[in-house]
Amino acid sequence: MVIPCTLGEHFVHRFRREMKLEVEPTHEWYEFDIRKEGGKYYIEGEWEMFVSIYNIKQGDQIRFVIGTFIHEHLTLGHIRRLSGSGCIALPRCTIAEYEAEQQLREMDECTSSVDTH
Repeated sequence: MVIPCTLGEHFVHRFRREMKLEVEPTHEWYEFDIRKEGGKYYIEGEWEMFVSIYNIKQGDQIRFVIGTFIHEHLTLGHIRRLSGSGCIALPRCTIAEYEAEQQLREMDECTSSVDTH
């Protein structure tokens, strides 16, 4: 995800390139890396998992509503979609369920690539 430069500079200053988020309602932790390339800042790390769990699509604009900030991590009150309905983004599954989905997908890829002839 590309983020605005002023926000990227703030994140890098505050978190030194690594950021941890605790997101309600599940209170699960996500760890992100903040990378600067050229004049842009990018969020990486567990971002792909986060996007899948919260069903964030390309072109979505989201707002992180911060609950508390303690040292190296943020606790979010919620994530609000600014694009579309403007509703609160709710998780479709937990991190453990997401990881189980990924393991099943990898197993399916392995078994479907085996030639049985």
